[in-house]
Amino acid sequence: MANTFKNEFDIDFGDKKLLLRATFNCLVNIEDRCNKSFIELTEALAAGKLRFNDVFIILSEGLKGANVKMDDEELQELIRSVGLLPVTLQLEQFMHIAISGGSALEEIQKYSDSEISEPDPNKKKS
Repeated sequence: MANTFKNEFDIDFGDKKLLLRATFNCLVNIEDRCNKSFIELTEALAAGKLRFNDVFIILSEGLKGANVKMDDEELQELIRSVGLLPVTLQLEQFMHIAISGGSALEEIQKYSDSEISEPDPNKKKS
């Protein structure tokens, strides 16, 4: 099970879940192999312009960061079997954890899960 405070994320491939960890070396390797900054990759993901090869590299390096052993062909088959869209939607969360740290993600989830009350128009401002 992933520990977001350690920058970990479980990615779901249907019948198989794999642990990704955003270590410092993982992030450096992602930037080097993709020839883009992590922020550029995050922006490309948000704009729907992340290349398939970049998705593969991010997953591959995230697995290495978590010491998960998997050969390229097996990872490629997992991505193909689930589809690119479900994988990239999950990568968005992993990349958020990598940039902001797991504790920030926990706070965002708590905030989004809590009820936000409408201001009372009858309440006097002080």
